[in-house]
Amino acid sequence: MMSKVTTVSNPESVVSIDEVKRHCRIDHDADNVEIETMVAAATEQANHLCGVEFDLNAPKAVKQWVLMRVGFMYENRTATLENGQGEVPVRHFVDGLLDPYLKHSP
Repeated sequence: MMSKVTTVSNPESVVSIDEVKRHCRIDHDADNVEIETMVAAATEQANHLCGVEFDLNAPKAVKQWVLMRVGFMYENRTATLENGQGEVPVRHFVDGLLDPYLKHSP
């Protein structure tokens, strides 16, 4: 059985770029485009995992999860393994922030 994949062309961000820059202690604008992409990716992942469309009114735990994910992506944006493939981190403690909002199969 194939599952239907729904994509959102431009999901509303859960956090602003200014919130991310404060969280990551970034004081320049040189990486704004990359940061916006990371915010969109983390927001899409939260939406997918939880089965809802979060926005700026998302619960604080979801916002914190997105901030932590973006911080991780930003700090590890050039991380690669010896074979050139990007690292896929195992579940981190921060993933537990989404647990109350995760969609569950019946």
